Amino acid sequence: MRTGDIKTPALIADLKILEANISTMASKRPGKSLRPHVKAFKSTELAKKLVKAGHDTFCCATIRELEGMAEAGIGTDLLLANETLDTTRLNKLLLEDNCRVTVAVDSIETIEVAAAPGVKEVLKDVNVVFTALPNGEAQEISKCLLKKNILIDLAADFRLNNTTSYFKCY
Repeated sequence: MRTGDIKTPALIADLKILEANISTMASKRPGKSLRPHVKAFKSTELAKKLVKAGHDTFCCATIRELEGMAEAGIGTDLLLANETLDTTRLNKLLLEDNCRVTVAVDSIETIEVAAAPGVKEVLKDVNVVFTALPNGEAQEISKCLLKKNILIDLAADFRLNNTTSYFKCY
């Protein structure tokens, strides 16, 4: 078969080079020290090769990518890097035994969605939340966080009155 005969979209890779790259990646950044991004290859077969090499955590850009990974049995530790306000499909994934999803959040709305009933672990791995929002919005976000979360507000909500306050706070 010639390359021009292949229906697109299609992933075409030199298997020897691919396997050498996966081996190099596994030796330089083993296990959970690297979370490959599914959108880079859009293939559960390639993801299975990465799992075989020791990488079982993945980053997804869309809920559809999460669904594909879970359907392929590779859903034990997935990160949804893009925020979502629709938890219907996300909740279905979370009901599956072999699927764990962490959701990145960037607004009060996405934090509220992530904390909604049925979405049990999305904030579990978040230790520190950085905000740089307009005045007052960080306070609203702080109400949605878990007690173990640390909120670092980089916005203009908090002003120091003098240098003594700076040393006291920092």
